[in-house]
Amino acid sequence: MKKLIFLSSFLTMVMVSCQQGPDVNDPNEYCWEIKASASYMGVSGTSSTYVYGTGKDVADAIDLIEEQYKFYEQAGYKINITPLKTNKSEAACSEM
Repeated sequence: MKKLIFLSSFLTMVMVSCQQGPDVNDPNEYCWEIKASASYMGVSGTSSTYVYGTGKDVADAIDLIEEQYKFYEQAGYKINITPLKTNKSEAACSEM
C-alpha cells in the first residue's frame, strides 16, 4: 500500500513538473524550442519556434504564442504548447 501511495505521489509530481514552463528566475540563456501542436476533428499539425534567452524571455514567448492560439481554442481546437531546452548555440538557434 505504501508503494502505491508513493508511486501515485511521484507520478503526480512528475506530471505537474512537466506542465510547468521554464524557470522565469533562471538568468542563464539557452536555446529553447517551443512546439505548438493543434488538433481538430482528427487532423493535427505542429509548428516550432526557437527562442534564445532567459527563462523569463521564454515564458514571455510562450504567453505570446498562447495569445495567438486563443482564437483556435475558442473554435474547438485542442492546443498544446511545449517548451524544450536544446543544446544549440545562440547562432544555431537564431538560424532556425
